[in-house]
Amino acid sequence: MESQGKAKVALTFALYQGEQLIRRDTIAQDIVKVGKDPRSHLRVDDELASRMHAVIEVAWTQDITLIDLGNEPGTLVNGQRVNKCKIRPGDQIQIGSTLIHLESAEVAQAAPPPPVSQRPPPVSQRPPPSAPPPYDGPDRRKRMPVLGLRLRDFDVQQAADYMLTNRRGEEEGVGLFVTPNIQHVALARADADFAAAMKSAQIVVADGFPVYRFARARGLFLPGRITGREVVEDMFSRPERLVGHRGYFVVDSAQTAERIEAWAARTFPGLAVRTHVPDFGFEKDVEACAALVAAINDFDTSLLFLCVGAPKSEVFVYRHRALLRPCWALCVGQSFRLLIGLNTPPPAFVVRLNLEWLWRIAMEPGRMMRRYGPALLGFLHSVAGDLRWNRRKPDTRKGDEQ
Repeated sequence: MESQGKAKVALTFALYQGEQLIRRDTIAQDIVKVGKDPRSHLRVDDELASRMHAVIEVAWTQDITLIDLGNEPGTLVNGQRVNKCKIRPGDQIQIGSTLIHLESAEVAQAAPPPPVSQRPPPVSQRPPPSAPPPYDGPDRRKRMPVLGLRLRDFDVQQAADYMLTNRRGEEEGVGLFVTPNIQHVALARADADFAAAMKSAQIVVADGFPVYRFARARGLFLPGRITGREVVEDMFSRPERLVGHRGYFVVDSAQTAERIEAWAARTFPGLAVRTHVPDFGFEKDVEACAALVAAINDFDTSLLFLCVGAPKSEVFVYRHRALLRPCWALCVGQSFRLLIGLNTPPPAFVVRLNLEWLWRIAMEPGRMMRRYGPALLGFLHSVAGDLRWNRRKPDTRKGDEQ
């Protein structure tokens, strides 16, 4: 949802318990999180409120939408229970016994400019920038972009260990893990949100062999191809590393959900597990996405596994990154179906020869040919564009020194 211009809208709420005014809050956010969670923008200290009870989307002063996230006892607006509705100043929102009065919606005042003495000197008076430090580790933001992506030089074990041992903090928010192949690169050409999700991901590793080879040709050091299946297998290879984690699995079918729950209960007693099977097209349903976000947050998720394919997995995380609790979100497609035996894995020699794509075509010729044909054309267009951009932006530094 786009706001008009760059101005923020400030909403002022008055919170009451009975006749007593508890406090007033003025909030300038495009998405206002409402609930008992201390991280909520509008905190509701009510025993009947959920940690993430509702969200308010603010497009402009006359375009404000409240969305209930499906928790009991629900949300009332002017005495009527609602799932989603427009609200305006003067409306009363009730959660449990707490009454929230929306008093005003006004364009937020911009901060005054700093005094002249505090302003930075003109560019002509600033010292020349120092040379960038050499590349000193797997920090994606220091690396030269290839195909619009900043690929990290993790191997399989490093990627798995990093996510298991480096829990996301409050200031970091959700961290996205993606494994682009030629289909991802092609889809990003046509889907702006998917492209933005891929570019903003915290860990990007090359899954597709063409992506890996092109990155190497562009000067990046990469230890090898890294598939989502390999990372998941490594994460679950030592149960002791999962102790204390809480895994939320968004999967494609009830069969997958049941098998994952049984497998985890039998093999990983220290891992708390919950599964969810979304309806087809859930990523386009605002209320379904809001309810899923609430369920993920209420579970105190630390590892979010999205097993419903691209681009919906990546786009869901990107669009709801401001609402999701701090966790690692791994977009790993069919990896768990392979791990628990629902899909037939390719033979080892096929993997060694980087011919998994041919194996998939053999398994599902019609569907895979319809997917790989356009994906290959889109990937080649992206390669050509990347090479043109690189010629227009000459840089004498090597890729791994950025």
